[in-house]
This record gives sequence, structure tokens and C-alpha cells, in this order.
Amino acid sequence: MAVTLADVTVPAATWTNLYTATGLTVGVGLDIWNKGVGSAEIAISVAAPAANTGVPIFSGPLNNFLAVTAGEVGAWAYSVLGTKLSVQVA
Repeated sequence: MAVTLADVTVPAATWTNLYTATGLTVGVGLDIWNKGVGSAEIAISVAAPAANTGVPIFSGPLNNFLAVTAGEVGAWAYSVLGTKLSVQVA
């Protein structure tokens, strides 16, 4: 049975390390859903990106999912207004 992780709150205008926020080991595959009202950007990077260069995921039932492939070096989320993400092991 899969373990359900708590939602990750992404504060406004702050890069959030998704592996640190979930307690998962870096490199584990992730499935990310945007459950909040603001859009989010997901960036694959060892450290927090200097600029907003991530892949956007929007809130809403059709456009709110992103998969991070196993073996990636890190995953970061950013939201201008702040949002809530569901991050689960892929």
C-alpha cells in the first residue's frame, strides 16, 4: 500500500525544496498535483534556481499534474501568490 504524504505549502515568492519538504530521498520519482488556487513552477535543480525558470503547473482538474522522473538531482517549487501541492512517490 502506498504511503500518502502531507501536502506541501509553497509560500508566496519563495523557492521550496520538495524533497526536503516531504522528507523523501533526492532522486525518488515524484508525482506533483497543484491543489491550490495559484499557479506553481517546478524546477529540476540541485539548488534553488536564481530565476523563475520552472515548468508551470496550474490549479484545476485538467492542468495540475507534473511527473518528476526518478534519478533527478532535485525538485523545487515556486509560486508568486503561494499554493498547496500534493507530492507523492511516483
